[in-house]
Amino acid sequence: MFNPERYRSFISLALAIVAMFIVGCSSVSEEPTPAYTPDQIALIEQYQTDLEGLRTRMGEIPALIAQKDWTNVRNLVHGPLGDLRFKMLTIAKNLSSSDQTKARDLSGEVFKYLVAVDAAAQDQNQERAFAGYDQLIATYKQFIDTIPERS
Repeated sequence: MFNPERYRSFISLALAIVAMFIVGCSSVSEEPTPAYTPDQIALIEQYQTDLEGLRTRMGEIPALIAQKDWTNVRNLVHGPLGDLRFKMLTIAKNLSSSDQTKARDLSGEVFKYLVAVDAAAQDQNQERAFAGYDQLIATYKQFIDTIPERS
């Protein structure tokens, strides 16, 4: 016999399954939240420009070491490069949380190698000064790689 109650239940169940399938397959397209605010981007770019200038000044160190001009090596380390760690930490503080720790650690290492160059200059040890400089530059490049590219 024909039971309309039974068919209504079956149709309701089928419609519920179709509705669940349609809702489950649909996706809400949300715009990703920007990682950085415009103020953070401006600050990072400003300090990154400053770091580029300091990187140019770092390039003077090998010639001074080769000439054994220890006074000017130390003057460069304590003078223009004295703000290097502050600028690096300012950038690190404004990076995304996933990059902050790495950037802070790298800034500490850069400072450590800068101190090593200074100590080698004080001891007038050319070999250690070059080794410290090489490590300084390598670590500095790693730090720069943590900074997001400019848009």
